[in-house]
Amino acid sequence: MKEYILSIDQGTTSTKLVLYDLESNEMVKIIKPIQIITPKRNWVEHSPEKIFLSIVNGIKDIFNNYFVFKIKFFGLKNLPFLITS
Repeated sequence: MKEYILSIDQGTTSTKLVLYDLESNEMVKIIKPIQIITPKRNWVEHSPEKIFLSIVNGIKDIFNNYFVFKIKFFGLKNLPFLITS
């Protein structure tokens, strides 16, 4: 079974998921837009549920559409946090 690395970058306007093989070749890139909320001028807020769903739905897209079955490593970036396996 082929193994992959999954990188997740949760940014201000979208969540980007990139799947690499173990030789660092990019296999799949998915971008899931997320809604920003601007309650005041120069303010930006996000719904935690929508951030979570953008990540979950991106992972589902990868598993359902690209026949990936095993993720060996993953990294999740969302300022100011970085999570790796």
